[in-house]
Amino acid sequence: MTVHDIARRLPEPTALHAHCRALAMLEAVRHVLSSRPLTEAVVRALNPEASLADLAQDIAEIGHPVACDGHQPGATSRARHRRGGGVEAGLPRAG
Repeated sequence: MTVHDIARRLPEPTALHAHCRALAMLEAVRHVLSSRPLTEAVVRALNPEASLADLAQDIAEIGHPVACDGHQPGATSRARHRRGGGVEAGLPRAG
């Protein structure tokens, strides 16, 4: 369970919820800045209204690694995005 999972389960609005949300965002920023593969959860932590599919073209242009299924941070699909595959080619979307 991540901080983001905990934050989603807390009732709103509370100071604790705001604090957990901030921690989830910080965790997501660290994830991105360390060049770890993007997942649906990381994208949603940064912007709950966005998805990997929404950002597929931008992600492909900058070449940031993406978890192959949006959840598994093992294998990445950086080269797949350059060839036109990956999220925009129909990999399953989370959520």
